[in-house]
Amino acid sequence: MKWTQVVLSAFATVTITAAQSIPLEQLNRLAPKAKEKVEVNLEGALLDLASRFLDDNKEDEANVRQLVSGIKGIYVRSYEFNKPGEYSADDVNRIRSIVSAPAWQRLVNVEGERENAGVYLKTNGKLIEGLVVVAAEPKQLTVVNIVGSIDPARLRDLGGKFGIPQMNFSNDRAKKGPGKKD
Repeated sequence: MKWTQVVLSAFATVTITAAQSIPLEQLNRLAPKAKEKVEVNLEGALLDLASRFLDDNKEDEANVRQLVSGIKGIYVRSYEFNKPGEYSADDVNRIRSIVSAPAWQRLVNVEGERENAGVYLKTNGKLIEGLVVVAAEPKQLTVVNIVGSIDPARLRDLGGKFGIPQMNFSNDRAKKGPGKKD
């Protein structure tokens, strides 16, 4: 997703410092319709336990373990459907209405024919208290809520771990060489 490039640069100097979770259980009703689903609820002792499976001898996993140490919760709902229209715009709008309240700030908004994505922050002065990513494609809906203390510049390190989708940034594409696709 191209919008993830914007996320990295926008988060370069911000730190999430307090807990703010949103109610993702309202999306659970989509699970029976999905051909594939990822539902993650990691918090407290479970998050600590999951991070213990990361290998400190591998630099990328050690970085993730350090990053996770300040997180209070990771909540993911990702549903892939057989055909478009198995979830509605109302499903996306329910989440967006929660993060459109005055306490939340829309950082990234992508609207297109094949993709609808947004990144939202709950702020208190210079502090960020919550992060929500909503990504809707015709046959897939993903919502990620990360709660706790995290350096957003390192958010990319969580991609591919704990059910959080992998985020590919422009410098990743450069490493692959010109003309090579993700």
